[in-house]
Amino acid sequence: MLAIFMPLLMVSCSRSNSNNKSATSDWKMEVQKWEQEGWQQEEILGAEGDFALTSFMKSDTARSLTAFWVTKGVQAQKQYVQNEKKYLILTFSKADGDSFAVVLFKTGRP
Repeated sequence: MLAIFMPLLMVSCSRSNSNNKSATSDWKMEVQKWEQEGWQQEEILGAEGDFALTSFMKSDTARSLTAFWVTKGVQAQKQYVQNEKKYLILTFSKADGDSFAVVLFKTGRP
């Protein structure tokens, strides 16, 4: 019998709501929400700034997650293997087409 294993991957998107506060503080507030749930910031990839759209990706079962970001029109990526840590990747897309990623983690086997 052939069994197919499909890792569960959570992805979500939302728009920036910068009514009376800067979008820069918005992305930091988004990170703080996840930190309150026990996630810790590992690194920021790309150039931070005002954003128009945000998305997140995490999985308890995937062997790795890949962060993508764009700087001056050039896409880059970095893979995170989930051995001793599980990862959460927040991606913030800017109006000019660039984006940056904030990588967070929790310790323990995914």
